[in-house]
Amino acid sequence: MTAALVAVTCAAGCGGAATHHPAHASTRPPAATLTSSSGTRRLVTGSYCWTAGTGSSFVGGCGDSAAPRLVPGMPRVHVHAGETVVVHLGFRPTAAVDATIRRDRYTLPAASLLRLRVRHGGVLRLDPRRGGDDVEYLARMVIAS
Repeated sequence: MTAALVAVTCAAGCGGAATHHPAHASTRPPAATLTSSSGTRRLVTGSYCWTAGTGSSFVGGCGDSAAPRLVPGMPRVHVHAGETVVVHLGFRPTAAVDATIRRDRYTLPAASLLRLRVRHGGVLRLDPRRGGDDVEYLARMVIAS
């Protein structure tokens, strides 16, 4: 079964109050990458609501994805149990970043460079926020034997 990501154009209020965004910004969230001992991989974008604009003109876009296990193109990241991985976000979150891998929950600082220790395999889900904007980034963590 494949999952579809449906983008919906919405008014400036999509996701909450508008904040400052660079002129070249897109209504899709910036890319994010994860670096581990096996290399650097681009994370897949799940559900999101993101605004962009220039001056006083703002537009927004939202996309909704299927359950993480059904999202196409999710990278498989091979890591060692206990390895610390580094996530590079293309923006600076304005609140602490929630992350999960299976039942493990992490609260990471509001920073564009995030570190977390992977204890076991499963889907990594990161949920950073920027003002009223939010995005879900996903990767499948595979414990190397």
